[in-house]
Amino acid sequence: MKENKLIAEFMGLEIEETLNKLQVYARKEKDYIGHKTEFYEPHELLYHTSWDWLMPVVQKIRLEDLDFDVLEIGLPFNDVYDAVVEFINEYNKQEFDEGHQSSVMFGVDNNQEL
Repeated sequence: MKENKLIAEFMGLEIEETLNKLQVYARKEKDYIGHKTEFYEPHELLYHTSWDWLMPVVQKIRLEDLDFDVLEIGLPFNDVYDAVVEFINEYNKQEFDEGHQSSVMFGVDNNQEL
């Protein structure tokens, strides 16, 4: 699912390659014992079905955008998921636009063909 990959990248999961050349997402966390890494194949990402996976994304977004308030009582899971995907798409677009603008501002357009 394309949207889950988008969310995984936003959350900082790293793509790693296994010994048998399979690409997996690595979710690295610290716990009371030390560092813990969990690996997921793309089809194992559960952002689209689990509040446990989606809520940390909502929390991260709220740190970026205090106006992101999709947790109204009774709001269906799919509506929250869709809002998260929409936010990340807009966030990525803004990041790209700002990066392109700063490169043009300094007289170098990295997006033009040579």
